[in-house]
Amino acid sequence: MQNNRLVGKRLWQKAAWSGIVAVSILAGSVHWAGQAEAKTADIGAIAGVCQDDSLGYRLEFQNKTNDQSLRVEVNPLEPSKLVPIDTYYVTHALDVRMTNRNGQVVSSLAKPMRMAINFNEIDFKRASKMDTSQSITRFSVGYWDSGAQKWRVLPTKIYWNGTTGVAEAETTLGTGQYALLWSYEDAPKLSDVPENHIRLMVDYATINPPAEPYIKEGRTMVPLRVIAENLNTKVNWNGPEGRIDLVKDLKTIKMWIGKPDVLKDGVPLQLKDASPSVVPEIVDGSTFVPLRTVVDALGAKVEWDASTRTVKILNN
Repeated sequence: MQNNRLVGKRLWQKAAWSGIVAVSILAGSVHWAGQAEAKTADIGAIAGVCQDDSLGYRLEFQNKTNDQSLRVEVNPLEPSKLVPIDTYYVTHALDVRMTNRNGQVVSSLAKPMRMAINFNEIDFKRASKMDTSQSITRFSVGYWDSGAQKWRVLPTKIYWNGTTGVAEAETTLGTGQYALLWSYEDAPKLSDVPENHIRLMVDYATINPPAEPYIKEGRTMVPLRVIAENLNTKVNWNGPEGRIDLVKDLKTIKMWIGKPDVLKDGVPLQLKDASPSVVPEIVDGSTFVPLRTVVDALGAKVEWDASTRTVKILNN
């Protein structure tokens, strides 16, 4: 009898604790506001970014995003202080202010900016009211339409690994309030879930190569021509020697199919993390080269975003 009481007490304590955890998740909120100062960035004619890794947001601007240079200022907002809308739960919110060099507010952009907002499993449980059987694509990025007093859902891509995720949207909208939303609508407009392939960007502009990148012995292989041309580099092919010549800013880089050697203006180039077995090769008529090789050779920079499986190449 005593053992039964003890088991019953433990089961009750476990159930009670589970209930407390569930209530705390549902009732809690992530307080961005007050945790960090405003982030600012000056965006000129070349690609730029405004981000706060601690708060999990990132704004990317490609070349010539605006006709004039931009001053971008981002402040986190407390969701509870926003106008309540029954059909949406606001997970995270940002106040974005953009001004040009004359101090005028910029409300629209010449080219889309990319906004990425991170979220996690707790955000998912809280937004779904602990019903994680619902589709993760109920998350989306929204823009507050102050005139209509409602959220405008932006076309959004959701990247989710079961624990952490990223909601990503592109828009030409400028100054305003943006948020990561969860829809309570009966038939919501669901976000897209991209296929699990490697995405390529040059200066934060997505490029669509005729052949997809792939991984070989832990190294990313990319189609050379489309990368080079987007980096303002001319590509010449020497068939008899199986040689590729890259010409940029009066400099010539030479590479060979099946060989690890790289020459820059006739001088051997010391490459980072080079492998003698991962070399330029032709696959289905397209020339592929190790990503690090072409980036180092052309003096560019590269970022790898594991969450979205994106290679971001940036001109120096």
